[in-house]
Amino acid sequence: MYSKLFLAILLSLQFCSATPALLYSYDGTRNDPKMIDNITLLDIPDEATTIIIRNSLIHTLPSGFFAEKENCTWLMLSSNNISVLEPDAFLGLGNLDYLSLAYGSLKVLKSQRFNHLAAMENLQLLGNDISSVESDAFFGLGHLSYLYLMKNKLDALTSGMFQHLVSLSALYLDENQIASIGTDSFLVSAQ
Repeated sequence: MYSKLFLAILLSLQFCSATPALLYSYDGTRNDPKMIDNITLLDIPDEATTIIIRNSLIHTLPSGFFAEKENCTWLMLSSNNISVLEPDAFLGLGNLDYLSLAYGSLKVLKSQRFNHLAAMENLQLLGNDISSVESDAFFGLGHLSYLYLMKNKLDALTSGMFQHLVSLSALYLDENQIASIGTDSFLVSAQ
């Protein structure tokens, strides 16, 4: 079913776009002895509008790796081993409207890791091990409409946690262990 949905999304991207999408895809297998473990080893064309990197051993997104990928609007980094988002990891992706870091190894969402993604509307962080979200983790995401945080290990929603998400219309938090909700967790302030 997942493959059919993925194919349907790709087909809809092709038909909705006025310009043809340039797709870059890496889909490893867990048993492959040559599976990539360093994203900098990938030769992704600067013109790519859709980048899919799945099923790898990549654990770190280094600062500036996507600096020349300003044409990219769709970035899927799901089912990887990503546990570290360095500052400025998403620098250069100002036109990105979809990012999936689903089913990775993130434990903490650090402050301002997404601040270069002003156009982003859909952020998928489901299925990680996220137990903590630092203040200003969602800074710069003023256009974000959909945030998927389900299937993580969140036990508290802190005050101001979602304050920068002025356009948020759907927040998915199911399958966490939320026991505490701060009084201003959902208070939104102008950026």
